[in-house]
Amino acid sequence: MSMNCLKWMLLLSSVGLLMACREKGAGMQYVSDTPSLSVDTAARLVYLDLPSEITKTDVYECIDSIHVIPLSSSDDDAIVGHIDGIYIQDSKLFVTDLYKAKGVFVFDMSGNYLYKIGRSGNGPGEYASLNDVRFTTEHVDVLDWISWKYIRYDLSGRFLEEHSLMDVSPSKAVLRKDGTWLFFFQRYTPDRHFRLVLADSSLKPVDTALPFSNDRSMGPGRVWEEDSLLYYYYPLCDTIYQITENSLSPKYKLSIYDPGEVERFFEKTKELDLNDFNRALEQDIASYYTFYEADDYYYVLNQKLPEIYLSLLDKKTLKGKTFLQSDIEQKKLNFPFYIYGVADNWLLAFIDAGFFDFLPESAQEEFLSHLSKEKADEVRRIGSDSDNNPIICMFHISVDKLYE
Repeated sequence: MSMNCLKWMLLLSSVGLLMACREKGAGMQYVSDTPSLSVDTAARLVYLDLPSEITKTDVYECIDSIHVIPLSSSDDDAIVGHIDGIYIQDSKLFVTDLYKAKGVFVFDMSGNYLYKIGRSGNGPGEYASLNDVRFTTEHVDVLDWISWKYIRYDLSGRFLEEHSLMDVSPSKAVLRKDGTWLFFFQRYTPDRHFRLVLADSSLKPVDTALPFSNDRSMGPGRVWEEDSLLYYYYPLCDTIYQITENSLSPKYKLSIYDPGEVERFFEKTKELDLNDFNRALEQDIASYYTFYEADDYYYVLNQKLPEIYLSLLDKKTLKGKTFLQSDIEQKKLNFPFYIYGVADNWLLAFIDAGFFDFLPESAQEEFLSHLSKEKADEVRRIGSDSDNNPIICMFHISVDKLYE
């Protein structure tokens, strides 16, 4: 592979990219203090100006259908304890439970259990932990932090390959189709100033990238695949990037932060210890956002505590609505669901027994009022027994209702 095909190009409005790397001692060590190649990629950006005015109605007004799928159990035992990821492919539900049942379970669209992806253990194709699980249209990839293995299965659960990442220890990893790697690292350490690393098939680093330079910045961000293209976001950048064979280029620009807001915040808090800094991060700046691209709309969730906002934008016109999803201080939960993915125009979420323990009765009844009596009774039953499997909830968004 030519070096030209291994260069990354990253444009940030307020923070320059730092690139370069070298090996030093055991494992992989890097120094990233050389300014990067600047490339004007502004024309590629899609500006998603989230509506600042909060819609008075709630998000249920844009939902024209709710589908609930109780997940079956096996041998009278609950298969799934808690859901950490949901993915739909080939009319199958792939459900991840990272910490309780510790597995990736597959169901049909009626909730009938089909099979499990991989199994716990230390042998080939087995995982001791599931610290990051990535779904594509062809594979399920597991990153195991205990044994530092990257394990790949096909969607039928067949074990394909595994790689030792002991010398790399990334927070996230992606094995690309050409055999090269992308590694994503969480937080700053003195000898690792980068956040992203491009490595060749032998795990040798080729380039590094630093999408945000402050040593108190957040975790590694989120990586996902859409139509065979890789996307990546790093929350404090307010930008979503597309990763191609030879570049990391801005794709979507959100409007969560005002110009200079992030830089002013870090200047103001630079003398705080880590605990006080984290409290200030939660209170003073939008400290988290989630982005999903459905067939006809964009879904953006962002929080600036004590409030959490949900925006839906029509992909054709980039017009839409912003809703107040919740206000923690007021104990208001207008839409009490965390979204784990999208499928077509459906938002994917779930309910478990904790849903009823946490929510006030008024919020429970608001949600149940949108279901048929039969389905509402089915959902209520899960709250009566903590051993019941979670119920998948699918919410279909009508783009036409974004204009009502």
